[in-house]
Amino acid sequence: MFPMDGRKKPGSVTKNAWLEVAEEVSSRSTVPRSLVQCRKRFNDLTRSGKGLHEESAEMEESDSSEELIPSEGAPSQDIQPCTSADTRTALGPVRQLVRLSPGDSPITSEHEQILVVGAAMECLRWGAHSSPSSAQLHTDAEPRGPSLRMRMIEVQLQLCEVMEKVPRTLSTIVKRMEESKSIASGLVLQVGLTMMKIPCKFFSYLRFQKVLQSFHLQSRDAGGNIKQLRSITSGPAASATPSDSIELVGKFYSRDDYTNVTPKILSKVGKNLHNQRNHPLWLIKERIKDHFYTHYLSRYGNPLFSVYDNLSPVVRTEQNFDSLLIPPGHASRRKGDNFYLNQITMLRAHTSAHQRDFIRAGLNAFLVVGDVYRRDEIDSSHYPVFHQMEGVRLFSNHELFANVENGEELCMFEKGCRTPYKQAKHTLEAVKLIEFDLKQTLKKVMTHLFGNGLEIRWVDCYFPFTHPSFEMEIKFQGEWMEVLGCGIMEQQLVNSAGAQDRIGYAFGLGLERLAMILYGIPDIRLFWSEDERFSKQFQVTHIDQEVTFQPLSKYPPLVNDISFWIPQEGYEENDFYDLVRNIGGDLIEKVSLIDQFTHPKTKKVSHCYRITYRHMERTLTQEEVRIVHQAIEKMVVEKMGIEGRF
Repeated sequence: MFPMDGRKKPGSVTKNAWLEVAEEVSSRSTVPRSLVQCRKRFNDLTRSGKGLHEESAEMEESDSSEELIPSEGAPSQDIQPCTSADTRTALGPVRQLVRLSPGDSPITSEHEQILVVGAAMECLRWGAHSSPSSAQLHTDAEPRGPSLRMRMIEVQLQLCEVMEKVPRTLSTIVKRMEESKSIASGLVLQVGLTMMKIPCKFFSYLRFQKVLQSFHLQSRDAGGNIKQLRSITSGPAASATPSDSIELVGKFYSRDDYTNVTPKILSKVGKNLHNQRNHPLWLIKERIKDHFYTHYLSRYGNPLFSVYDNLSPVVRTEQNFDSLLIPPGHASRRKGDNFYLNQITMLRAHTSAHQRDFIRAGLNAFLVVGDVYRRDEIDSSHYPVFHQMEGVRLFSNHELFANVENGEELCMFEKGCRTPYKQAKHTLEAVKLIEFDLKQTLKKVMTHLFGNGLEIRWVDCYFPFTHPSFEMEIKFQGEWMEVLGCGIMEQQLVNSAGAQDRIGYAFGLGLERLAMILYGIPDIRLFWSEDERFSKQFQVTHIDQEVTFQPLSKYPPLVNDISFWIPQEGYEENDFYDLVRNIGGDLIEKVSLIDQFTHPKTKKVSHCYRITYRHMERTLTQEEVRIVHQAIEKMVVEKMGIEGRF
């Protein structure tokens, strides 16, 4: 068995170890097709006199159908029967590479690794399809599938450690999978996360994309039923029929009493402004990402933080709330504040919804960037869709106290009491060290964005998933502005993800807020503008190039008021804001409550709202606004059941 604690130095995977696993895998009566192709390719090269270097070059340029990793498909498409003679040589490439040098000499050549990765990854993929109790997959009837799978996982983890930009922390997945007894789901998840971090230079671009697509694997359970295993980049399962459902990104979600997402909001899903090159949100994301890649490196010179910016915004309510220790009756769960597809599925309200999944997958330092959805008031700084960046870093006892005098005598955990300064399970010295590291990290990020001389202050606050918790405020144009929240992660959350031996911090920041401050963008709606006069201002040659937004022609606003008697029960102000936004779209600049009146006899309550209309690219006419305003008045009565005063 390979060591699982990371003590073996990267690059020291021994060829005897590869051969041992190759021999055991090749004892099966069926082998993956691509392994046979890999063997054939190696034999062809040997006969033609080519070397490994030439083969590597051909792999980079080729887009043929002889894939190292097969594209997505059923197990029957990935596996073909072979004779017993074939099975003994099915892992020919691995065994041939083993014999290139004797004994325990390591596989150090990058070109050898490129050939081996195809065979090793296919071992894993094939193992995911195999049933531990399925005797027909073995030459004998011994049910040794789980052990073999674990060994193949270890081979893959060792391989990852000799490839560039793959975090060593992924090796912890083996321990966590053993503890959780979730072999199949953990296997798929680990393979997906690992391959997302392997640089494209190890594959041609097309082949790399096929690798990523191959992680929607199918696994057969003990009863022989096939169930779909999803990678963490996928949303929840959708099984509704089109007639009673919401269609989103090719899936259908059943409607129920919780459904409150509108067509206007659904049209924003998939826009991914943060991934559109030279968009101001993309510039902010890339600048922060570049800072972390440059300043936070592992002891081997690789980036410490990995970045994930293309995750589906559709999550389970359990991910969005329960995984973050938000109790059932908490105000943040209200329908008035969130967009629900149904009672169990929603559009994420924060990127924190993915924290537990990534920690459970074995990552100890990562950034998650994505669009989030919240029902909120309407003004120049609030929009129902905005973008967040989440950061998490976990520390082991050795990592935390490595640079502390007599650090080997210190410990992160204790059985103590919860105080305003620490959690019950944390020692005060551990919390103070992590708090210092967290604040210094975020200060450096802000200095990187805004330059030296920036005034920063910290404000104590409360979040359900961190303690102690803080908000950072910066002084901008003479005013203090809150730009992010952060804190020491609740140990209960970390433990639930299988990282009981670690302690860490988390932070979340809004990309729109930072971009509005940094570039001087006055209205949050501008981020969604398709006007070239806006987009061309951010066509920079380098992400750190200074940009000062030049306002588009200031078109005059038009203002109309609306008043109505609100129901005694069931009225949600955010429902009204949502209805106005759904009808008026981005013509609505602001909605503000300007008057409240209680009738002295009937005790009925009246609200009067002022709606400000302004087009971002042209002058609106009063007739255009009148049509929209009348539509709002009509729908308020029909949809919300209120009595109008217009």
